[in-house]
Amino acid sequence: ATAPLATLQPRGGSRLSQALPRAGAQAPSGVAWLLAFAVGPGGVRSAPAAAKWIDAAPPNVLASRIDVTADADPRAGHASVDLTVWPGSCAKWEREYRAKNQEPGQCELGSTYRVYWLREGSRVGKPLVEAATSSKSTVRIEALMPSGASGFTALAANRYGEMPHGPLASFADDRSQRLETWRPTRAAGACDDGRLVVWRPLGGGGEEPVAIDAPGMRIHGVSVVALGAFGERMLV
Repeated sequence: ATAPLATLQPRGGSRLSQALPRAGAQAPSGVAWLLAFAVGPGGVRSAPAAAKWIDAAPPNVLASRIDVTADADPRAGHASVDLTVWPGSCAKWEREYRAKNQEPGQCELGSTYRVYWLREGSRVGKPLVEAATSSKSTVRIEALMPSGASGFTALAANRYGEMPHGPLASFADDRSQRLETWRPTRAAGACDDGRLVVWRPLGGGGEEPVAIDAPGMRIHGVSVVALGAFGERMLV
């Protein structure tokens, strides 16, 4: 049996108040109600009176996902995008817990999603914008890109705090200074039909791949340019 949180003495029908618990304590998993019994001779209990208990805690359900459009700002280091937040679902959250034979407890979606820059898996700075948790929401972001930032994250929040992590969306400043520097660079590549071509893989005037005569140009190797997820690494 679980020990009572408190025992109160009746005072002639007067209303009784008590802070519970007197010293902070962790609530058992899945608790959703507080019960009060009147105990008589021999420990016989009356029918209980019940009160719904809501844990004053940050949200515990992630947003489902976030999507971000391509950068529309031509300035290096500036972002102009639309970001869509797909809200989380209590029903899905409860199914996932029950699939693991665990009691889901109280579902808390939060009152808002706070959108942050993301760098090396961690949020950066203050929230850029906030989005609703009640339905899918699209927000406009126009901001300077912090050094090393690689995308966005949306954290569920309420009056008590916010979740430590959330869904991620990558972002590439495709007009960054680094890419502009490499844009005119030509590279040679091998095609599956045996030809060799030379072209500008990063653009630079819309040049189409041009076939070349490898023996005539005495080419004995092929240069390959590979971009990282956000254009930050290249292999030549």
